[in-house]
Amino acid sequence: MTKTMLVLVCCFVLPRTATGDMWLMDGEVHDIDSVLPFGTLIVWDGPGDVPTTLNLLQDGYIDGNLLVDTHSIANIFGGTVSRSLLGGRRGSINMVAGLIREDIDIRPGAVRFTMSGGTVEGLVRLREFATATIIGRGFLLDGQPVSDVFINEFSYIGGGRLTGVYFDGSPIDLTLWMEQWSRVVLIPEPATILLLGIGMLFARQKKRRMTTTPALPPKT
Repeated sequence: MTKTMLVLVCCFVLPRTATGDMWLMDGEVHDIDSVLPFGTLIVWDGPGDVPTTLNLLQDGYIDGNLLVDTHSIANIFGGTVSRSLLGGRRGSINMVAGLIREDIDIRPGAVRFTMSGGTVEGLVRLREFATATIIGRGFLLDGQPVSDVFINEFSYIGGGRLTGVYFDGSPIDLTLWMEQWSRVVLIPEPATILLLGIGMLFARQKKRRMTTTPALPPKT
């Protein structure tokens, strides 16, 4: 069941901390389509370790940070986070659209971060062993073509500028800040995957026809 933020504030969120943070930890699904003036909004599992889901919609505005941890989920379908989007030890963050005014910071752990759209005005920070999955096409890292997976195997901070095109045609322009053993997984958009699949199927059928047709004896 999806609850509005008005009900959420009255019944499902713990009181603000001294820093103005608020906890969303009821195991329900919440659509955010208005302004929320929090220091940090923390999405956490509810009773019985049931994940809480936050959907940030087109008119949603989180005036502060958004932190996702435990097994909970944040879907960024639009709207704005005025500061940073933070990934904790576990959980899932899916960014399809919207705006992050500062950084995306994925900390060490098993959080799943997938990006198929949207804009980040700061850095995409991948802490040690963190993973980011980017869906699009025409990927370039510092102007050089790149595909599949790249990992920072060095002890110093790596990264660079990742550009390309998301599946909706909007540009990819991300500044990556990668600690040791962090990695970025690049996945072709669905249309590209479909074309590749059709091409592979055609090649396979053509090969089958070539290998199953008996050779004619030479004319005498």
